[in-house]
Amino acid sequence: MRSSRHPTRSCRATTLAAIALFAAGCAGSDADSAPAAAAPSSTQTELPVATESPAETAAPATEPPVEPDPPATEQPVETDPGPLSGNFSAADCQLNEPIDGDFQISDGTLTLDFGTDPAAAGVTGVALETVPLETAYDSRGFSHLFAGRIESADFPSSNLEFPLTSSGPGSIDVAMSLILSTEAGGNCDAPLVARYAFESDFDMAASVVLPAGVSFEPDRYDWFEVPELSAASIWYALSSNDPYQEVAGWEDGTINMYEAETLRVALYGDAEEIHWKVMAEVLEVVRAVAPDTDARFATTHDEVTIPIFIQKCEDWQRNSQGQGGITGSDCNSDGLGGAFAGTYIFLDSSGGNLPTLRHEFGHLLGLKHPKCAETMMTVPDNQASQFGATDLAGFAVHASSQTTNGMNAEQAAQALGVSTQGDFLAIEQQRDLACASPGGDFEKLASEYLAVAQSNLQ
Repeated sequence: MRSSRHPTRSCRATTLAAIALFAAGCAGSDADSAPAAAAPSSTQTELPVATESPAETAAPATEPPVEPDPPATEQPVETDPGPLSGNFSAADCQLNEPIDGDFQISDGTLTLDFGTDPAAAGVTGVALETVPLETAYDSRGFSHLFAGRIESADFPSSNLEFPLTSSGPGSIDVAMSLILSTEAGGNCDAPLVARYAFESDFDMAASVVLPAGVSFEPDRYDWFEVPELSAASIWYALSSNDPYQEVAGWEDGTINMYEAETLRVALYGDAEEIHWKVMAEVLEVVRAVAPDTDARFATTHDEVTIPIFIQKCEDWQRNSQGQGGITGSDCNSDGLGGAFAGTYIFLDSSGGNLPTLRHEFGHLLGLKHPKCAETMMTVPDNQASQFGATDLAGFAVHASSQTTNGMNAEQAAQALGVSTQGDFLAIEQQRDLACASPGGDFEKLASEYLAVAQSNLQ
C-alpha cells in the first residue's frame, strides 16, 4: 500500500519488472488494434477513442448436438482495421481567426492538415502533448515515459507530421492534444484523441548498459562486517519527527525493509551520468550494511526490481497543489521533488537535487524522517548530502536477518539481542539521543563512503 507523501528538504517520500533508459519518452507506436476511421466533433467530450476490435466467437448452441461437432476454427483478431482519423479545432484561442483541421494516425505517424494557414492566424509554434491516463503508481512509474510535449520542426507548414515512438515498455493509454503557441504570448490546446494506446517493442531481455564513465565495485567494502547493533540505532531506524506529520513530535514506526529477494536497479528517463554514479556509490555501501539484498545494477532489463525515474519536470507537468499538472505525476510544485512509491523511485532533476536521490533510496531501505541534524534522512533543514554512520547503522537494523517487517522497537531489540532496559528506555524518553553516531566500523565505513560520494562531484 502506498504511503503518504512526506516532503523532504526538496523531496517528497511516498509509500517490478523494469527497463533502463536515458531519455524520457513522450509517445509511442500504434496500438495493438486501432479503431476504424471515426469522425469526431471538435469538442473534447466526443473525441475518438482507440479500442481493440473483439475477436469473433461462435454463438452458443441452444441444445447439445447428437454427435459432437468438429472443433471450431479460432477466428483471428483483426489487429489493423485502418487508420484513426478525425478533426480538431482551437476556436477559443486568442488568434486572428479560428484554427481547425484534420488529423490521421497511420503507420506510427500522426499527420496534421490545417484548414487555414496557422502562421497567418497568429500561431507561432505547434507541439504534440501526450498525457498518460494511467497513474505513475498504477504503472510502476512507467507512465512518466509517456508524458511529454514534442515541438514540430516543420512549422509553419500547414501540413505537419509527428512520429509516434514509445520509449516505455508495454502499452499505456494516453490522451493527445495539440498545444498552440500564439502571438499573444499564451498557449491553447486543440484536443485530438481522448484515448490512444502506445505499445512498445522494447526488448526486455536486452542488457542494461552503464554509461562509460560509471564504475560499480561490488566488493569495495568487503572488509566490513555488520557489528552488534545498539539501542540508539534501533530507535533511529524506527523513529520519525518531521513538520509534515499530523501530530507533532516523535512517532514510533516498525521494521519496513524492502522485501524482494534481490535488489536490482536501473535508471530511466532523463538520467545523466552523474545519476548513475550516485546510484553506484549507494549500491556499493548498501551491499556492506545490507548484504542479503545483493544490491547491484540489473544485468538485463527484465531483472530490474526497483526502477528509478529521473525527469526534468516542466511547469506544465506541475500544479500549485504539488500533485502534478498531469494525471498521477510525481512532478511537484516546488520543482525539486522526489518520491519512493513502494515499487519505484522518482527524482525531479530540474534543479539538480542529488541528495534527494540518496534520501529516497533511504526510504526504500526502511528509514523514515528522524529529526537528527546532519543525517541524510532528516527534513527539511540540516540535512546531510550523503549518508552518515547513523544512517548506515539504521539500514542495518532494517536489513538484519534477525528482524522482520512489522516489528516495533522492543521486538526488534529482542530479536537483535539488545537489552530493552537502560539505554533503550532512556532513548525512548529522550529520542534525540538516537542521533548519536554508532562509532566504530560504522564510522570508518561512512568515512570511506563519503570520499567516494564526494569524488562523484569532481
